[in-house]
Amino acid sequence: VELLVVILLIGVIASVAIPAISNTFGSASESKNLRNAQMLAALSVSAVSAGYPGQTNITNWLTLLRDGFSVTNQFGSEIAFFRATDLSDQDADGATNHLLLSNGVLIYNP
Repeated sequence: VELLVVILLIGVIASVAIPAISNTFGSASESKNLRNAQMLAALSVSAVSAGYPGQTNITNWLTLLRDGFSVTNQFGSEIAFFRATDLSDQDADGATNHLLLSNGVLIYNP
């Protein structure tokens, strides 16, 4: 009987804990997507401020920022190098849900 009570208590505790843990993982993933979107938008604004002409769609920006690119001055000297390091396909897809494109620049849209 005591063993059944212990098993019952473990079952009740597990039924309460599993959804709470699941919600924590979901909110952590969404927080990561928001952080990545902020970072990508900031990089695009910085690149345009440094003289890069911008892009016509979000996918082009993501490709450029993942691969990395340089902005040069009129003499051909590198002014700045922009790259989003360690951004996986899944991270980029999640961030895309929080990005808009305005005047060739990525805009963070939480």
